[in-house]
Amino acid sequence: MRTLNYLPDLALALVAVSAVPLAVTGPVPLRALVLGALVLCGPGGAAALWFRRISPNRRSRLAMGTALHVALAIALSLAASLLVATGMVYFHLWNPSAGMWVVAGLTLALLAAQRLPRITMEQFLYGQNGSKTVSHAGH
Repeated sequence: MRTLNYLPDLALALVAVSAVPLAVTGPVPLRALVLGALVLCGPGGAAALWFRRISPNRRSRLAMGTALHVALAIALSLAASLLVATGMVYFHLWNPSAGMWVVAGLTLALLAAQRLPRITMEQFLYGQNGSKTVSHAGH
C-alpha cells in the first residue's frame, strides 16, 4: 500500500522526463499532450505533493481537500512556466524547447528535494546532535 503513495511522483517524473525529447521533436498530438501536462501540472504538482506530505497529520490533509491541492498545482505550474517564458523574453533568449527543459528540470528538482533528509536549523548550524557544544581545546 505504501507504493501507491509514490504513484503521483512517478507520474510527474514520467511526464517531465518524456517532455525533454518531445520538446524538440515527435508526433504533434503526443507533444501537445505531454508538454501541456507538464505546463499544467509539472512544478506545481511537485510542490503540491510536497505541501501535502508535510501536513501535520492525515486529518488536516483531508480537511484541506484534494481540490485545494489540484488548484495549487495548476496555479504554481502556470506561474513557473510564465516566469520561465518571461525570463527568456526579457533576456532575448527565446527558445521554447529550452523553456520546456527548464520547466522539466524544475519539476524533477522539486520531486528530488522531497527525498532529502529533513534537518532542523540547530542540526544545520551545530551538527548532527543539534546541541551547542563549545570546545575548550588547549585549556
